[in-house]
Amino acid sequence: DIKTIRTGLAHKSPRVTRAALVALEQIPDAKLAFIEVQAHLNAQDANLRDTAWWIAARHSMWGRHLAAGFAMAMADATDRPALVERIAKFAGNVEVQAMLAENARRIAAVEAMGRAKLKTVPDSWPVALARTMEKPAVAEWNAAALAALRSFPASAKRPAGWETPILAMARDAKLPAAERVLALVVAKPATLDDEFLELVLVQLDAAHPATSRADAAEVLFHAKIAQAQAHQIIAFLPKVSLLDLDKLLLAFAKNPGESVGLALLKALDTPILRAAVRSEQLKPIFAVYPKAVQTEAAKFFDKLDAELQARRANLDKLLVGAQPGDIKRGQVIFNSAKTNCATCHKIGYVGGAIGPDLTRIGSIRTEKDLLESIVLPSASFVRSYEPVHVVRLDGRSHSGILKKDSPDEVVLAVSATEDVRIPRGDIDTFKPGTVSVMPAGLEQQITKQELADLLAFLKGLK
Repeated sequence: DIKTIRTGLAHKSPRVTRAALVALEQIPDAKLAFIEVQAHLNAQDANLRDTAWWIAARHSMWGRHLAAGFAMAMADATDRPALVERIAKFAGNVEVQAMLAENARRIAAVEAMGRAKLKTVPDSWPVALARTMEKPAVAEWNAAALAALRSFPASAKRPAGWETPILAMARDAKLPAAERVLALVVAKPATLDDEFLELVLVQLDAAHPATSRADAAEVLFHAKIAQAQAHQIIAFLPKVSLLDLDKLLLAFAKNPGESVGLALLKALDTPILRAAVRSEQLKPIFAVYPKAVQTEAAKFFDKLDAELQARRANLDKLLVGAQPGDIKRGQVIFNSAKTNCATCHKIGYVGGAIGPDLTRIGSIRTEKDLLESIVLPSASFVRSYEPVHVVRLDGRSHSGILKKDSPDEVVLAVSATEDVRIPRGDIDTFKPGTVSVMPAGLEQQITKQELADLLAFLKGLK
C-alpha cells in the first residue's frame, strides 16, 4: 500500500519515517523522489540521517541535486569533517566532480578531492587546483591542496606549468618545513638545487615526525642526485632513522659513480648501519655501480652475512645475559621516537597497523621469540605481514606489506604513513620479499637495559 506507507515520511517518530523510506526504496512502483529523501539528509536522528544518505547513494540520477546541496552546505559548513566524508563518498558522480572543481577555492571541496581516492581523477580537478594555487590562499587551503594532489594517481593529467606554484610554496620560508617538503613530493622535481637538498636533509633527521621523514626520503627517491649531493646525503646517514634507511638507499641506484659507491660502502660499514641492512637488500643497488665498487661491495656483503650468522648464534647468549627489565620503563621505550614501535604496532586502540597487533603478544610469544623479532626482524614473518617486492616496468621498486591484490591494482603499505598504489599493468615482477619492513639493528640504538625493559613490557602484554 504505497499511499499509506508514504504518509510515514511525515510521522513524528524517526523510526517510522526511516521504515517508510526503506520500504518505498524497495518498491519499484513507489518512484521515491529526491525531494522526499532530501528532507531527511540533515535529520537530527543519526539512524534516519544515515538511511537517507544510503538511499541517495543508490540513485546516481540524483547527482545534480546532491551537487547543488553539497555546494550550499560548503558555504556554511558547521561540521566540515563530516561534510567532507559525505562528499567524498559521492565523488565518483560526474555532477559532484564538476561541482568540486567549480568550488576548488573552498577547503571542504579540496579535502573531499583528496579523500575520494578515485582510480581515475577528472581532468578538471588538477586544473582547478593549479589555477587556485596561483592566487593568494590561506595556509590551510594550501595544505589541503597538496594532500589532494598527492592522493591523485600518477595517471592523472596535470596542466602545463602546474608545478610552478607548488615549487614556489616549497621555497616559501614562511611555511612550515614539513609542508615545503610535501610540496616537493607533489611536484617531483627532476633535480634538486642546494636549497631544496638542505631542506630535505634537515627533515630526514630522526628527531622529526615519521611522516616528514618519509616525505623527505621520497623526494630523494624521485630526483636525480648529483655526485656532490650524493656525498652530502652519505655524510648525513648517521642521523637518519633506521625506518627510512631502506627507501633512502634506493636513491643511490640513480648515481652509480665510483666515488659515490665507495663512500656509501664506507658509511654503511659502521656497527649500527651494518646491523640495519641485509646483503640481499643492497645487491640490486650496487649492481649498477662500476666493477671496482662491486668488488668492494662483495667483500662487504660477505661481512654482513657473517655478522648475521653470528647474531643468530648469539641470540641465546644475549637472552641469558639480559638484565631484569622494568615494564613501565619499557612502555616509555616502546612509545619513544628512538624506537618508533608505536608507529607500526597497535596495542589496544592505539598505534599503527603496518605491523602485527601486540595487544596480547606476551601470551602467545616466548621471550626468545620477542627478542628475535627485535634483533632479527627478517628471520621470520607473521602470517599476513609477509613483505612483498614489486618492480615496475620503469625500474622503480617497492617493498612493503600487501594490503590489496586486485585484477587492476596492487596496494602496498611501504611505511607506517604511506601506501603505494601500483596499477597492475605497470608491474614487471611481483615476488615475496626477504627483508622485513621493520628495520634491523634496533638493539644497536638502545642500551642493554632499555632492551631488557622493552622485552619486559612486551612480555607483560597479555
